[in-house]
Amino acid sequence: MGSAYVEEFLNYIRKEKNLSENTIQAYLSDIKQYEGFLSSNGVDIIEANNTNVLMYLLSLQKLEKSSATISRHLASIRCFYEYLEHQGLISEDPTYNLKVPRKKKKQPKILDEQDIIKLISIPDTKTEKGLRDKIILQVAYFTGLRVSELSELSIKDLDLANNTITIKRNDSFKTINLPDDIVNAINIYLREFRNATDENEPLFTNYLGERITRQGLWKIIKSYANGIIDKPVTPQVIRNSFMANLMKEDSNIQSY
Repeated sequence: MGSAYVEEFLNYIRKEKNLSENTIQAYLSDIKQYEGFLSSNGVDIIEANNTNVLMYLLSLQKLEKSSATISRHLASIRCFYEYLEHQGLISEDPTYNLKVPRKKKKQPKILDEQDIIKLISIPDTKTEKGLRDKIILQVAYFTGLRVSELSELSIKDLDLANNTITIKRNDSFKTINLPDDIVNAINIYLREFRNATDENEPLFTNYLGERITRQGLWKIIKSYANGIIDKPVTPQVIRNSFMANLMKEDSNIQSY
């Protein structure tokens, strides 16, 4: 029954709405897809109610269609039912006062305290690479710095006497406090492995003595997490974890 009304609707908008054939075909595609959904649920398009329309929109959302696509489908369906109501073929428009359902915001991925402790404890601090990597992981977590900020850190940005790092962010300077254990580790790293003579030298260098890039930092973090933590671990995940655990007054994480 409903298919005949769909054809009548298309003839109506073709004659009365002065729409392009492409637009008409878009209406047809949307409504046919909607009709197929209803049919699979044993509902005739002319008998559908508000809940049926909403379930269809949610099904599109579940298929990860964009909000713009879902809005277009709703507009097509609404136009169809407005036509039916105007023709006296239905008594109530099932799309009345219906809006595109909002997508639930994805919660940022974070590591719990045990994961952080496990990650920070992995590097072998008896080696230059291991000590450097442990400091990278510690600074990444305990300061919440962005990976680009970690890469850009230079020795001159450190004030180890006052346990601070200073970074430039949004055209201003931000000073961040460091725990004693991290400061002690940085002192050992600089004294025993770096022998740096120029304060403009990068804090973290690769095996060529060059500044570690953002990609290099990402690989370091990923290499320690692989096979140890059953969750995706990236610099952003560590940053998210810092922000989440910062709010917990009972946090048990020390600098390890």
